[in-house]
Amino acid sequence: MVNQDVVISLVVYISTLIIIVFVFVVLYYLAFQHKRTQLMLEIAKQQQYYEELNRSQSELHRQSYKNIRSELHDNIGQLLSVANMQFKMLENEFPDTKRNRFKELSEVIRMSLSETQKLSRSIHPDDEDQLALQYLIENEVERYQRLKHLSIDYKLQGEVTELRKEHELVIFRIFQETISRSLQLTKATQFTIRVDYSEYELSLTIESNGSKIDLASSGNINSLTSLRNKAAVIGANFSVTPSENGGVYVTLRYTY
Repeated sequence: MVNQDVVISLVVYISTLIIIVFVFVVLYYLAFQHKRTQLMLEIAKQQQYYEELNRSQSELHRQSYKNIRSELHDNIGQLLSVANMQFKMLENEFPDTKRNRFKELSEVIRMSLSETQKLSRSIHPDDEDQLALQYLIENEVERYQRLKHLSIDYKLQGEVTELRKEHELVIFRIFQETISRSLQLTKATQFTIRVDYSEYELSLTIESNGSKIDLASSGNINSLTSLRNKAAVIGANFSVTPSENGGVYVTLRYTY
């Protein structure tokens, strides 16, 4: 009888222990799932916040560009147009010996008006398709080619592939900063730019001449690291090596 009571007590004890362990495991699992859900919701909220922040910044930039474009086109452009017409009207009132001077001034104003219109279009293109990466790069190349102290050898290869808009903007910023920093660090006067669209990859290479720089120096490392980090954000590979011409050779590869 005693043995039977002991067995019953042991069974009850073990059963109770199993139930307690089971309840503890269930509660722990539910608590873990709750924390996991809260964490996922927090991450989702943060992602939504940053996406909204990026959209707001993008809209702010677009509005700023629109305002600048309006000032260039409506105000400065109109003033230059009026000045050009006034010069043409005054030209006939002066003798032939002085008309050449007026023609020269009129040509300067006409060129200024043309450059203002080009700058206005480049700041905020009217056609949404013109915001594509290839348009932005070629427009920038055209601007560099108008500078007398720079020689630009540009070539496009392959069929242009449209990328995600935010990725195109990052690639374009890297392109701009590479040119700007090459001018600053190597005093470059010549650039060879290649844009190659293959079946699966965009390859952008920029080679410059100029003075050799120490890529291992702290200042240059920080400068190049920021570009490499920007490329990494969109999953692109960025590399820079010394160029045979004395400047730098920069490569960016982006897989579609």
